[in-house]
Amino acid sequence: MQILVDEEYGFRHWLWTPNQESAEELMDHWKSMEPKFEDFSVMHDARILGGNWKEMEYESWLDLFDSGNHDGVAHVHEYEDSWIRIGDDEFSFDCDRIMLDPDEFEDTMGE
Repeated sequence: MQILVDEEYGFRHWLWTPNQESAEELMDHWKSMEPKFEDFSVMHDARILGGNWKEMEYESWLDLFDSGNHDGVAHVHEYEDSWIRIGDDEFSFDCDRIMLDPDEFEDTMGE
């Protein structure tokens, strides 16, 4: 499974291969990370989520995003705006947050 991760609104872009084998296991793992977020700042290092991380240049990351050759996308920044989407499954740490409309996704990628 490969997840495209946008860290801190374009600060870094990653291709993440998580240790979990299924989307359900990955979503459960993601939800378990809630206590590890700082209340006042960004998640200091997305790699605490485990798995294999490959940092990518934005243009290459965007090409892979546009190709659809990935299993999901995620954004990590502050507690209230970090989220993950795998297929039709979505999770945001802020339960009141409405997940992003696909037309709005571009706004989270530092553009």
